[in-house]
Amino acid sequence: MYAAQLLIWTALETRTKVKVEDIESIVVYTYAYVLSVNCFDPDAPTPSGFWHWIVVDLPASVKSLASDAGKEGGSSLPKGAFHCRNDYGAKAYGGPAPPSGDRPHRYYFVVHALDVERLGVDDNTSPAAVSFTMLGHTLGRAIVMATYQETQ
Repeated sequence: MYAAQLLIWTALETRTKVKVEDIESIVVYTYAYVLSVNCFDPDAPTPSGFWHWIVVDLPASVKSLASDAGKEGGSSLPKGAFHCRNDYGAKAYGGPAPPSGDRPHRYYFVVHALDVERLGVDDNTSPAAVSFTMLGHTLGRAIVMATYQETQ
């Protein structure tokens, strides 16, 4: 296994421009083969929240992501990593877009350290199925919660 230093990447961006910034102050040390990064809004007006980003099979040696890592197609992701379809229907990072005037929404950006070389899902796997598959393979995780609100 590889010793991996996990950094959390987070972004709050407009609906048209993706910007991913390193948050270097949050570091988790663990042994892992691959990482998964996701962003989830539990406050979305749906019974099951809203998945904004799901990246799987990031090499455990990754310590940062390119500023355009969330763009459609995944060309800026490290070799072997890929996006799964988010709840917008895109294989990309989809920024926050709570209904105007709604209370502030929480956005959980999570890095999971996994004990497998490949998670065994593909880019059409739903966010719920990715989460279920990770359940038995997660060695550790780091979480950053940000909030965002659309004002009227």
